[in-house]
Parts: sequence; C-alpha cells; structure tokens
Amino acid sequence: MKGRLLRMLDPLGRFSPLNPRHRLNPLRSLVVTRKPPGDVPPLGHASLLARLYGDLDSLDLVPAPNMEWWWQTLEVKDADENEYSIISNVQIFGVPLSGWVAQGTIAVREVSSGRLWAAHTRGSFDPSDTARFTASGWRLGFQGDDYIVDVEAEDLELHLKVRLGQTAFLGDPGGKQGWYDLNPDGLVPIWASYRSRFGHRNDADSTKMRLGSRGVDLQRDTLRSRFDQQSLHFSPRDVGALSLPVLAEGVLLSPQWLWYHVRLEHDAEHVNLMLCKVINSHTGSTMKVAAAVCDDQGNAALVESSSIVFTAVKGSELRGPSKAPGKLNASFDVTKAPGLEAWAGHYELTLSANSGNDWTVRYPIVRPLCYEAQEVPITAQGWFQPEGKPRQDLTGTGTQEVLDLLKSVSLDA
Repeated sequence: MKGRLLRMLDPLGRFSPLNPRHRLNPLRSLVVTRKPPGDVPPLGHASLLARLYGDLDSLDLVPAPNMEWWWQTLEVKDADENEYSIISNVQIFGVPLSGWVAQGTIAVREVSSGRLWAAHTRGSFDPSDTARFTASGWRLGFQGDDYIVDVEAEDLELHLKVRLGQTAFLGDPGGKQGWYDLNPDGLVPIWASYRSRFGHRNDADSTKMRLGSRGVDLQRDTLRSRFDQQSLHFSPRDVGALSLPVLAEGVLLSPQWLWYHVRLEHDAEHVNLMLCKVINSHTGSTMKVAAAVCDDQGNAALVESSSIVFTAVKGSELRGPSKAPGKLNASFDVTKAPGLEAWAGHYELTLSANSGNDWTVRYPIVRPLCYEAQEVPITAQGWFQPEGKPRQDLTGTGTQEVLDLLKSVSLDA
C-alpha cells in the first residue's frame, strides 16, 4: 500500500502531469523515437564513441557530454592469503567547450585492514583496438586477449597481465545488441552500450605489486577479473532531441547507478552475473532494472526486466553520499540461451557487504571535478532452480558499485 501511494505521488510518475507521457504534459509531442546511436561491433576493444563518429585516430568528432570507460575490478590474494580488491579504470569524458580528456585510475584496497592506495593521472588515449592509455609511468590497454596494467606511481606500483575470456554483449532483450535504454519511460533515452569480459587467471611471467614501500607477492591462480567496456550517450545528437526542456529532464532525473558484478559457483561450475538498477535519486523511483548471466566464452542470457525483483534489506544502508543497500535480495528468471542451457531457471540471491567494507574511489573528470564512486566487495548466497529439477545452491563473490550522475561529482581535495 505504501509503495503504491509513493508511486502515485511521484512528481515524475505516470500519474503526474510532469511525466512526459502524461496526456496533459505539453512536451508530450517531443517524445523521441527510441533508436540506439549505432551498432556495437562484434569484435575488438576500440572506442565505440570514436567508431560511431567516424575517426578511430582521435576523439575530436565525438559530441560532448558523452563518456566511455574501460573498467576492471579484480580480486587476488598474496602469498600469505591476504585478500586485495583492485580497480583499474580508463575513462574518456567529453567536456563542453574544452574538448576531450582521458583519465586513468588505479585503486588497491587491502580487505582485512581497509587501507587504500590510489593513483590518478591524465594521459593520452589511443581509441583503436588496443584502447591504450599512456602517461608517465602508466600503460593500460589490450595486447591481444590480455589486458596490461603497468603503473608506477609514488605510493603504488602494479604490474598485471590479465587473460580475459570472450566478449559478452549485454543489453535489452529484443533490442539492438549491446544497448540499454536507461530511461525507457522518459522523454530522453539515455543510451548505454555494455560489453563484459571475465578473467580468472594471470599469464604474466612476473606479477608484482608495491604498496608504499612494501612489496607484495600475488598468487596468480587466485586472480578473478571482471572487465566492462561501456559508453554513455546523452548528447542532443545521440538522443535525437534539441529542446532545452527535453534535455533538462536529465537534471530532473539525476540518475543513480547500482551495479553488481558477481561470479557465481555451483559444484565447481561457474557463471558470471550482472545486476543493475538505475533510480531517480531525487525521488527514489526506479528508472531501470536489468540483469544478465554470461560465461567466459561470451555466451549471454539476458533477463526480462518484468521478472526482476530487488528488495533492499532495511537497516543495511551503507554510508556515503549516495544511499545504497548493504544487503539486497534479488530474484529473477533466466531463460534458455545457447551455451547456458544448464543455467536457465529461477534465481533467489542475497548480496551482502560486511559492515564497514565499502570504500570510495575517485575518478577524475577534469580539474578540479571528479566522480566519487562507492565500491563494495560483496558475497552472494542463494539458489537457482532449473525447470523440473531440484534447487541448486549458489555462492559467489563480486563487487557492488554506486555512482550518481550529479550527486557523486565533487571537488577533488
């Protein structure tokens, strides 16, 4: 009853004249045709923004304020079984009036102590298939199917060569491959491309990490990697609308992303899970829910949003600028897909973070602005039930990330 009342009172809900699809809204005629900006290529790691706008040698033709990122989260243990969470990120931003910038970020967190080491730099970026970011002491990018992380900074040194599996294309079921519309009920589509790859071993001859003055020997066979290449398209050229009132909808929405990336295991078999929820952070109303499972061979099963139910456990909220649950119950149905037939069925999962286990990673935009994303190592417990078969227990580990398009922007101290 309370939930229904909140939906009725939502200032942008379907009962409100402010809703762009309400028949009393004068902007109703401006609702645009939902059409993704282009095709997501079946191979390669090149910048989709550069590819869509015709120049893989530069980003000069890409309209602002679009952005794209190559984001990797890793779990690994050292020789003494201490656990580390590592994030590497290359992000390109379209900054109105000042052009394009490329930023690199490395963050390492020692799970037991909560200590954090981080390094950032602005650098140059090759938008072709190597997706290579370079700066003084920095080299991040692809070498075949390996992703290279070579960073030497004052308080942090990291050398990894991660072998990644095949690309899984995630997106809206029945839609164009690799595309999500994050604002399906609004005037303006917020198009997001989504490709994931997963790695579970390290092929480097030598794996090194230095935290401050302390060298750390990492166990290569403990490494788990989740790698996302995503782009966000909300320029007038991408959404097909030039009206300022239409574009102002983005400010009224203030989208907040809640992502989960989890490696689920059952009887020594595993599958990779992505869950996403986008809310209007002004009102708390849900804009989008999405889920998908995929394997290391690139097979993917997209989940119909109508089957997804997210329930935050009361009293588990994490600290930070954006409200986010520390424990979430999720249920959804996975239909049969080629290569993933054994993983079709109904899922019931609880995704949990230990108290105080969250950490903040700053992603620079352009001085002095940065995004502050909340990262949370999580565990998963639950089950799935294939049709006509008994329930199968599931466990897993992963990462939760919370990012608000407006409220997560801060001045870098």
